[in-house]
Amino acid sequence: MCCCCRDQPDHFPSLVVSHLVCRVYMPADYICVKGDYGDEMYFIEEGKVLIYSTDESSILHSLGPGDFFGELSLMRGQMRSCSVQADSFCLVLVLKKQHLDRILQAFPKIASELHSVADARQIIARVQSRLNEDYVLNFDNLPVSLVAKYHSRQPVKR
Repeated sequence: MCCCCRDQPDHFPSLVVSHLVCRVYMPADYICVKGDYGDEMYFIEEGKVLIYSTDESSILHSLGPGDFFGELSLMRGQMRSCSVQADSFCLVLVLKKQHLDRILQAFPKIASELHSVADARQIIARVQSRLNEDYVLNFDNLPVSLVAKYHSRQPVKR
């Protein structure tokens, strides 16, 4: 279960699941392509995907079961900033924007956490795009709250 679903009321996951569509991708299939309109987010059930740099010259991240992606475009109304390709046989659950928007209205705490994840990933993407492509940061294991706190840039109270 993804980080946003832990410790939530039992009806939240069942509500999300009722709107998920299952898709299968074979190795080397593109799940989404940079520049496309993003009206879906993806939850990896099985397999591994690769997220490519904006110029598609290097791999920024590798994601696997329990991870999700596509929330930046979905929540910000932006075009896809990166291409995502299946690295193995993948079973991916897809949630459409229209369904997510409706669900998040009923769960503001989860909406806030998803926005924090989107903010953190957007910061990471900006930093990585400014770095030499030979050096790739990996913030996958940082707690979302830590990255979100850094992003807020509020003065620390002493």
